[in-house]
Amino acid sequence: MYNTTENDNGCHYYIVFYDRKKLEYHAVQLTHLYIKDRNRFKQVKNGKILIQKFKEFEVPSGVKKEVYTKNTDGTKIDLKNKKFVVSVSKRKLSGKQTCQIKTFLDKRKCGQSNRPTFKK
Repeated sequence: MYNTTENDNGCHYYIVFYDRKKLEYHAVQLTHLYIKDRNRFKQVKNGKILIQKFKEFEVPSGVKKEVYTKNTDGTKIDLKNKKFVVSVSKRKLSGKQTCQIKTFLDKRKCGQSNRPTFKK
C-alpha cells in the first residue's frame, strides 16, 4: 500500500501490484468511507467502488475500479521514486482479499484464464 506525496489535490492511497505478464506495476486508488457521502455510496451501488476493510485504517475503504500504470507525469510507476510514492505498508493482502479485489477489477474469478471453456 502506498501514499502519493502531498500535492495540490492532497494525497491518495493506492494498492500496488506487479503484473508479471506486462512487467509493470499497477495501482488501484482507495477512498475512505468514514463519512456517509451520497456520491461515494452511489458509486458503490453502481459497482464502481468495492468496500474493503484494511488493517492500516480504522474505517472501511473503497477500492476504485480504475487501474493506473503511470504516474501523473506519464512515466511508468516506480516504487523507488520518492517524488511520487511513499510506502505506507509493505504487507501483502490475504489471498481472499486479493481475490476479491482482482475479481472486482476484471470480472473473472481468481485463477480463471482468458481462454474460453467449451461444454460437451
